[in-house]
This record gives sequence, structure tokens and C-alpha cells, in this order.
Amino acid sequence: VADAPPHIQGYTSLASGVGAAILGYLLGCGAMKVTIGRLRGQNIAVSEMFQYGRAFSAALVASVTWGLFQGLLSAPLLGLSAKMSGKTPDFDALSPLIVISGGLGLVTLLVAPLILFVQAINMDRECSAGEAFGESARCAARQYPVTLGMIIVSSILAAMGLFACCIGVVFTLPTLYIAQAMAYLDCFPAASAPTELIPLEGHPPDAGSI
Repeated sequence: VADAPPHIQGYTSLASGVGAAILGYLLGCGAMKVTIGRLRGQNIAVSEMFQYGRAFSAALVASVTWGLFQGLLSAPLLGLSAKMSGKTPDFDALSPLIVISGGLGLVTLLVAPLILFVQAINMDRECSAGEAFGESARCAARQYPVTLGMIIVSSILAAMGLFACCIGVVFTLPTLYIAQAMAYLDCFPAASAPTELIPLEGHPPDAGSI
């Protein structure tokens, strides 16, 4: 691939990036499932992050959507990189790509808070991808500054983990999942309650616990 024409290298990098984004999102759904279960005090094993159950199809649709979105964002950057490789940069010719890349980055920053809870909703409620996107957007819109702040802080932490020879991700990634799961349980209080109450025989469940 290193000796291939620049456009072939660009397509290969783009396809690899989309595939990695899809796989990373799917694994993130499983990690979110385990994190939410642990925060609820459930005895859930780490191996269960690979058990998607009925949520798999919705998680797959959401992951493909996310991967294609990432590919759309990456395309101008790959084009910019290809035009600058091995040449003296002509910033007049590159300015449209720079503007497009900056604009897409800003759009991503503004849209990301609205999809903050999609993974959690997918895995916890086992609903469709469309319902998960809609519920996440409605909840995040009600407290948009808070979710936007979470996205900015999460991005900084993720970047710090990558810059530390990628070893820092081992420490930053669990922190990000815990923070996101806690925000989900706070934004959807009903999700924090037990899904099933089994009263003692002859004693109805307490009204305050329902």
C-alpha cells in the first residue's frame, strides 16, 4: 500500500478508519453495558460485554451510522494530507479543504452531545437505533451545556491517553465510560431503579419503591 498511488492510499486509510470506528463502537456498547450493570450493583462479569442479546441489531445499525459519519469527517482530512505529502504546501489551493475540515470538526463538536447516551440506551433498553438516537437527543438537549462540557472534557482525556504512547488509554477509557454511564443514570432516573420487584409472599411491594 505504501507504493500505491495517493488516491488508493487515501481510500485504504478511509476504509480502515470506518472499519475501526464500527468495531470500536460495538465494543464500546458492550463496555457500556458492563459499566451500567456494575454501577447498579449487579454481579455482571466483564465477559458479558460480548453478549449483546436482542440489542445487537440496534447496536450494529448505530455503529455503522457512527462509522460512516466518522468517514465523512475523515475524507477532507485525508484529501488535505494527500495534497500536502511530498510537496511544498500551496495554502491558497488548500484553503477550501482547511475550511471544510474545520467546519466538519465544529459540527461534530456540536452534534456529539446529542448522541452521548446512544450506546447506553441501546444496551440498557434494547430498543431500536432510531429510538436510541431520539431519546439521547431529547435528553441531551434539555441540558446541552452540561453534555457539551462532558464531550469537551472527554475529548481532552482521550487525547491525553493517546499522546501517552497510547498506554494512557488504559486509564482514561474506563474513566470516560464510568462518567458517561453515571450521566445516563442521572439523566434517566428510571434506569437506575430495579427492573423487577419480587415481593415476599403476602406482602405487596412498598409504594415508595415502585
